[in-house]
Amino acid sequence: MFKTDGSSHKNGVTAEDNFVTMINENDKVRDAYLRVSEIDKSKFIKAEKRGGTRLLQDIVLLCRDKEILNSHKQQAGTTGGTFDWANSSFLVAELSKNSEALSEICKYFKDKRGSYKGKSKDQQVKNRMRGELKEKCSDCLDDLESRSLRLLLAEVFKKYDAGENILISVGNSETHTLQVFPSSRLPIFDYLQNVDRYDFFLATPKRGAKTSRQVYVRDSQTGEEINTDLRVRLTTNNGIGAWLGGKDWSSNTSASLSFKIQQDNVGALLDNVAEYSEIVNYGD
Repeated sequence: MFKTDGSSHKNGVTAEDNFVTMINENDKVRDAYLRVSEIDKSKFIKAEKRGGTRLLQDIVLLCRDKEILNSHKQQAGTTGGTFDWANSSFLVAELSKNSEALSEICKYFKDKRGSYKGKSKDQQVKNRMRGELKEKCSDCLDDLESRSLRLLLAEVFKKYDAGENILISVGNSETHTLQVFPSSRLPIFDYLQNVDRYDFFLATPKRGAKTSRQVYVRDSQTGEEINTDLRVRLTTNNGIGAWLGGKDWSSNTSASLSFKIQQDNVGALLDNVAEYSEIVNYGD
């Protein structure tokens, strides 16, 4: 079940604190970061965290002649899970200006927002509206235009294409693997840059999924359909109660529609970028 209570962000903040400490205190981990960044270790000053949900760069390496930006992704226990690349209500609103599918669901969501303020909490209403919203989100994703999908992904990933590193840590309480690689090596950039060759589309969902779809591209030269291992979710950022009743029904004042871009099949991504990576195995 996808979490909308903010716990994923809180867990990520804790992981970032841990890795800042590890970079500063663990020579093996720090040297891996510096090798990928092509920075001489004598120029390293320290690592520090950059805070806030609006920043994609979680960790920065301060060096004598530059700052190296890093985006850290935590994956507990397995390479088969997922992590988020972005969570953006802004992009829903922005892309709705030129997308009929998004414009329609944004109007519906706005019309229903706050419609139960001042009324007693009603779980049956919440359940009914949750189901109704899921159907609306499903219809929107079914109808989302290819151009809108490309624009969404381009906007999300251009923020990672800025000469920074991606850090993916996989592990449990006893053993960890850290893989560091340049963000420019992410496979999605090849699909985004070859506009005439690749068309984006969302795959038909399996097992009744309503609010998420896997992202595919169709190769116009070969006809092949390729799973990008990315997933688009369309959901609320603060839950059904905040949407319908604000503070009367939730600890949050309101809610917005939000796009979440997830990485599926983390192991395949790590294999894809292995030749450009530094890989460190370490234990607690």
